Amino acid sequence: MISFVRGTLFSKDENSVTIDVGGIGFKVQIPIRDSEKLRIGEEAFLNTYFAVREDAMDLYGFINKEDLSMFNKLITVSGVGPKAAINLLSAFTSGELGTAIVLSDSKKIATAQGIGAKTAQRIILELKDKISDETLTSGIVGGEEPAVNAAVDKEAVSALMALGYTASEAQSAIKKAGSKATVEETVKAALVALMRF
Repeated sequence: MISFVRGTLFSKDENSVTIDVGGIGFKVQIPIRDSEKLRIGEEAFLNTYFAVREDAMDLYGFINKEDLSMFNKLITVSGVGPKAAINLLSAFTSGELGTAIVLSDSKKIATAQGIGAKTAQRIILELKDKISDETLTSGIVGGEEPAVNAAVDKEAVSALMALGYTASEAQSAIKKAGSKATVEETVKAALVALMRF
């Protein structure tokens, strides 16, 4: 099991990088978002998953441990292989994806490349109970920064959806308004933000 790779970034394309580790080049499949953050000639550190099949051995890597954790959950879903999981984590942060799963937002999940409506629904069905509040703190409102209060934000998103807003609209508004101490304050601030859109 290869749990991480550290070395100099030798080359990269959209979906993979080659890291020089002591003169050996490790090709690692990574999300597009991670590829964009890495620079050729600089040191790179990736948390990895080593996939072994009869016809291939592939290494998948992630800058953040949260993304690796989400990747490990995704590949347990029937019909979702490592490449589909990489596509999902190219489209969303683990927090954004976790939020979409908890909120049963299959339309959002299905916007990822190669993910159809049925697969999105299956991901929700099989993972909804496995997504923890800790996963959501990395993106309950759709960003990279942790939410101030993930539980409050989750309830605020649900309240805004009950008012007729989509999950993405609610998340965007809460992100813009910022997390507040209570659900009521968060919803009020988000409604103000929505009126300014």
